[in-house]
Amino acid sequence: MANPTKKTLKGLSLRAKSVLIFSFLGLLIGIISNLIIQRSLQPILQDTLPTIKEGEQILQMTQQLQAETALYLATGDEIHKTHSVRIEGELISKLNEYSQFLGNDPNEVEALEAFTQSVNEFTVIGRRTTESHFKTLELLDELEEFGHDITALSVAAHETVNYEIIRNSQDENFEELEDDALVTKDLLNAFFLATQVLQREANEYIVLSNADTLEEFEETTASLEELQKELSLTLEENESGELAILNQIIDIREELAPLSRAVITSHTETLALVAELDNAVANLELVSADIESAVNKEVENALQISRNSVFSSLVVGALIALLGFLITNTLLAPILKLAEVSKLISAGKLDSRVEVKSRDEIGLLSVDFNEMAEKMQSSLGDLGERVVERTTELERISTQAEKQAAQLKTIADVANSVASLQGVDQLLPYITQVISERFGFYHVGIFLLSSDTEYAVLQASNSEGGQAMLARNHQLRIDQESIVGITIEEKKTHISLDVDKDATYFDNPDLPATRSEMALPLVAGDTTIGALDIQSELSNAFSSDDIDGLTTLANQVAIAIRNADLFQQSQEALEELDITFQQYISDQWSRFSKATDVKGYHASEAGLRPIKKSLQKNDNVEKDDTLYEVPIKLRDVVIGYLNINLDKPVSQYSEDELGIIQATVDRFALAVENARLLETTSKRAARERLVSEITTKMRSTNEPDQILQTAMEELKKALDASRVKLDIISPEQAEDVSD
Repeated sequence: MANPTKKTLKGLSLRAKSVLIFSFLGLLIGIISNLIIQRSLQPILQDTLPTIKEGEQILQMTQQLQAETALYLATGDEIHKTHSVRIEGELISKLNEYSQFLGNDPNEVEALEAFTQSVNEFTVIGRRTTESHFKTLELLDELEEFGHDITALSVAAHETVNYEIIRNSQDENFEELEDDALVTKDLLNAFFLATQVLQREANEYIVLSNADTLEEFEETTASLEELQKELSLTLEENESGELAILNQIIDIREELAPLSRAVITSHTETLALVAELDNAVANLELVSADIESAVNKEVENALQISRNSVFSSLVVGALIALLGFLITNTLLAPILKLAEVSKLISAGKLDSRVEVKSRDEIGLLSVDFNEMAEKMQSSLGDLGERVVERTTELERISTQAEKQAAQLKTIADVANSVASLQGVDQLLPYITQVISERFGFYHVGIFLLSSDTEYAVLQASNSEGGQAMLARNHQLRIDQESIVGITIEEKKTHISLDVDKDATYFDNPDLPATRSEMALPLVAGDTTIGALDIQSELSNAFSSDDIDGLTTLANQVAIAIRNADLFQQSQEALEELDITFQQYISDQWSRFSKATDVKGYHASEAGLRPIKKSLQKNDNVEKDDTLYEVPIKLRDVVIGYLNINLDKPVSQYSEDELGIIQATVDRFALAVENARLLETTSKRAARERLVSEITTKMRSTNEPDQILQTAMEELKKALDASRVKLDIISPEQAEDVSD
């Protein structure tokens, strides 16, 4: 009797037998493979792979924290500081989770401790770096606010000194004018210029971190202290106004230098912390490499276990290969075709498809495969579009960052130009050119109010159309008819993003390409002095970032214009004072020359003899090449000449030798001027003393006759007169005498 099992097998179809055989082999392969994989990969799945993944996440978070810290240092934006704090908290939490994945291996435990310490050091340094930079930004804001106080004091101090100069000029008190007021004015100019330089050097160190800037800062600080000491000697303490200014100057010097130094010190600490942060990152990477090495060693152990099952895998593989060889041409050919098309799709030929030749399971699989390939091709197309969108967004962000950097650079250049370009005629064209070049604007113009404040007059422009307007003295009325007029009248920024749709836009034939316009008020203190007019060839050319940056720039321009005007007024007053003083010197020496018989002196081997006669223009004077004539000058006013008969022709003497003569003459001029002033002062004092004595004697009695008698006797004695007569007349007689 036949075996029922064999009989059953013989009754099965070939497909059923193939299914049965492949089912048995699949079961056998599954059991063997499962045992091998479970034994070799269990340590990796439960320990190694999560360790690597968590370690990579921690490194990524440290990189994010470092990037947010760097962005905060670069931009000062509080959002990056907030992100840093959030990432720091997540990093500490992730580090606690990370320790759970490492085993009890001593190498792993040691590496984990080192890694934990490195991460903690990194987070602490990152937090300190952020706090240090925040402190630096606060100090910079304080320094900027302090600069406004310095500007206000500068205006008040110059007004006080200018008042003293005018008062001394009107009183003809030229000695005090020269020795006190003018020196004080020069010292004030130098002092406030030094404060500007000190602030600029502090800001320059924040931007460039240059060691040379620190040396310049120390020199400026010392110079500021010396100037303050000199001002303490020149400003009069008995004058309440000057005493108040002196006290404020001392306060400014005592506050500005420490504040500027605090900014530099804080930024230096930030730079040191940044270096420590970089070192911490490098150390963290080294420690991470140690952990990875320990994990790789554990992976190697797991792989060694897998190698022990190679023989079993080879046997199973041989059986599968033999069976595959028998059925490949009949049963697996369509599947191989699927694999071939799959490779083509993986290589980038997304339009490849499987040819469906049957309606069995493989045919249905081919249909499903083709549908899946169609969906994947569509998905990749959508993904490409998203990549393009992200790339465009990144380019936009990069362009915006570059634009902001250009704004900061332009603001710094304008601030530096205030110190180098003192005249408005030089400063305003430079500012318009810089703004146009840095921002790519079509037209930049600066309007200033007219003296009657009814018009805004164009003062500078970079464009050809602007130059044409300057040539014809272009001006706009302060009203609602133009953007510039509205801006000045309302003291706030106005923008026309599309001039074709803006009713207030002034259609200027000199600027036909204008499509958008922005006007910013120029405000110095509480006074609007003009407007900054910016025009672009593009519609919607101005963003909110442009408005913020250009508003700061407009404030810088207003301050620069106000400072330049003050400087020009000071220069004009000084020039007028020099002319007045030169005329005073010329008049005094003319009077002195007329009041004395001696017109000069002649020195020879025989001795020194006076010259009684002045040299006239028509007098004949013998001259030869050995006669060297040197003018004697006081403040460019010639008060005499020194004629020297040399031993050889003048041309044979060097410039240094002749320079000795000139230097001696200059000292001589100062000496004779001091002598004249001393003599004049002595005579005036003697006259005042004589008048005082006569007055005292006259007041010794209340009798009119005795008063008259005393006055006549004292006048006769003082004037060495032989006779003094006093006539008393009535008012009517006085009128007759005057007629």
